[in-house]
Amino acid sequence: MRIGSAIASGTRHVIGVGFQALLIVAIIAALAFAAAAVVGTAPAGADSVFAARGGTKGAPGGTIIVGSSISVNGTDQGLVLGSSVTFATSVADLTGNEYALVYLECTQGGTVVYGQLDLPGTTFVLGGGSSPWLEVGGPATCVGYLKAYGTHGGSDTVRDLAQTAPFSAN
Repeated sequence: MRIGSAIASGTRHVIGVGFQALLIVAIIAALAFAAAAVVGTAPAGADSVFAARGGTKGAPGGTIIVGSSISVNGTDQGLVLGSSVTFATSVADLTGNEYALVYLECTQGGTVVYGQLDLPGTTFVLGGGSSPWLEVGGPATCVGYLKAYGTHGGSDTVRDLAQTAPFSAN
């Protein structure tokens, strides 16, 4: 009788210890996910859990996200080729693995003659150091785009967040 009782007691102990170990692992995982939700990053291996689809709630790509904004500083100063331009930006709705960049594009007759991608807060020089615009000169129409860059499932993603009204540089 004693042997049966000892085996049963040992079995209950092993099961209890195993259950406690699983409970501790579950608590640690829950804390890691809670911390990731607060910080805005995905714990290792959880990108698909924290990833969001591009656009707004399944809207097609290219949809502008409400909450982000971009505007040109100093357009009333009469911009010309070689002028310095900065943008005021407000970024919202980024997922944990996304970051914001500004793309400045200038066109002449629908042809892109200058484009530059850089961080918000960067001073852009219209025409840059080398571009078709510098070669041909003349007026151009420019637009600043605020974009979200990131990765999802091993692929790069780009979402449009906001854009400026077109502005001219002579």
